Parts: sequence; C-alpha cells; structure tokens
Amino acid sequence: MVYIIMGILIALGFVNLYIGKKVIIRPGINKMDMAILIFVGTLFMIVSRLMKSDLRNSIIMAICILFYIFTSRWARGITKNGINVIGNTYMLVREIDFDKINPIKVMDDGDYLQYPIKIKGKMTIDIQRYKKEKKSELADVFSKNKVIFTYK
Repeated sequence: MVYIIMGILIALGFVNLYIGKKVIIRPGINKMDMAILIFVGTLFMIVSRLMKSDLRNSIIMAICILFYIFTSRWARGITKNGINVIGNTYMLVREIDFDKINPIKVMDDGDYLQYPIKIKGKMTIDIQRYKKEKKSELADVFSKNKVIFTYK
C-alpha cells in the first residue's frame, strides 16, 4: 500500500513539473511554506511508521510527499494565458484563464504581496504571495489581460 501511495505522489509530482514549465512569474516561498513542508514530512514519517513500515520506507515516503508538495508549489504562478493554482479539490496544478478570474484584492503581507485568486461564481481557491519587487511585473500582466486588481 505504501508503495502505491509513493508511486502516485511521484507521478503527480512529475505532472506538476510538466504543467509548471509554462509559468513566467512564480510566487515566493515564505517561512510558512517551509514550516508546512517540515510538518507534512514529519506527519507522513509518523503515519508510515504507524503502518509498521521500516525506517527506510518511512523516509522514502516522507521524501515522496515533500517532492509532490514542492512541485505543486513550484508549478503555481502566472502563465501567459492565466494563473496556475492548486485548488482545494484538485491534487494537480491547473491553469485558470484570466477571463475566469474575479477582481483581485492585493494585500500587504510583510515582505510579500498576497493575491487571493477567486474564480467567478466560486470561493477563494488559492492564495499566492509574491515578493514586493514583482509588483510592477504583476500589475503589467494583470492590466494587459484586463484583470482588475486593487491594493489595500
């Protein structure tokens, strides 16, 4: 069972790598992202140990989940046609066309700007944080694609 889960996570990670090649502006990885990676890796090591897996398999299981999560984070961002998001109901990164995105309210988040991504008719599906230095690049991309954004 552990090997099946590891295989699925590795396959999903490679699909995310393929999808992420289209990204032209990537969000930054902040301290919270790193804390989540450490927490999830530890959690999966504990779960695999509870499944009576040996230490080697537990470490491999943790590496597989970290690979999947890292590739999911890497594949997110702005593409030429839209925004790659990892939604709350899908395990794969998917691209949302700019014309399907609600107006974006940009919020200050320390060294980052926070962009909650919403699809028309749905709730927030992703929150992306970009370094403040990328503000003008993002504004240009959003303006060219007629996505309304406001800064709080």
